Amino acid sequence: TYTGIPADKQLGVGWAHQVHVDDRPMLAEQWKAGIASGQPFELEFRIRGSNRQYRWFQTHASPIRDSNGSLVRWLGTSTDIDDRKQGDAMRARLGAIVESSSDATISKTLDGSILTWNGSAEKMFGYTAGEIIGRSITILLPPTRRHEESEIIAQIKAGKQLQHFETVRLRKDGTHLDVSLTVSPIKDANGTVIGISKIARDITAKKQAEESLQQQRRLIELSHEPIFSLDTERGIVQWNRGCEHLYGYTAAEAMGQSSHQLLQTAF
Repeated sequence: TYTGIPADKQLGVGWAHQVHVDDRPMLAEQWKAGIASGQPFELEFRIRGSNRQYRWFQTHASPIRDSNGSLVRWLGTSTDIDDRKQGDAMRARLGAIVESSSDATISKTLDGSILTWNGSAEKMFGYTAGEIIGRSITILLPPTRRHEESEIIAQIKAGKQLQHFETVRLRKDGTHLDVSLTVSPIKDANGTVIGISKIARDITAKKQAEESLQQQRRLIELSHEPIFSLDTERGIVQWNRGCEHLYGYTAAEAMGQSSHQLLQTAF
């Protein structure tokens, strides 16, 4: 039924013509070795179907012996494992992507126990996979942030995804780390939430840059020197206290104005 070829044309070596050409040398070699051993053995190879497409099968071969123990024939069963092979390949690809990602990728149970931990997570937090798998995710949370875990789990159990949640986590050495989290539910085939996937991105440098920029803005705002910023399309976008004192316009009056028109500039 699968091959679309009558049984009588499969007898002898006819069955081998449906095997993928790339798999035939391996098949011949392993089949020969298996027969020589006289012991049960298994093979995996692709067989062409009636639709001209190939699917992976696992063949199990068992020797049949007579009352004297002499091997008289072999019994073979072939099981379609193509879906499993495709799934294995997909998991391998996903695993490679996760492992090569610069973001920490972590999975955990619904009670917070860590299940997987990629290389970037090791670099980011300082724990090796052997040290942290099986432990609670709360080891990464500062005491003042412990409440976040129960809130995250509640959202995930409801089937929701948490994106770009900025918070603080702990490294192994006790230092704090600014991170942006994307948290998603892991579901089984029935759609039931069975775990949690978490991607953490280190945003410490970004936070430091933002804080530095805020400090600069505060210094500019408090400066007695007149300083303003001009956007070529939007007009004046920053007008500090020094400008208010010197020119007499408040920041609200100056915002969005052309500096030449507002100040009646003459060159």
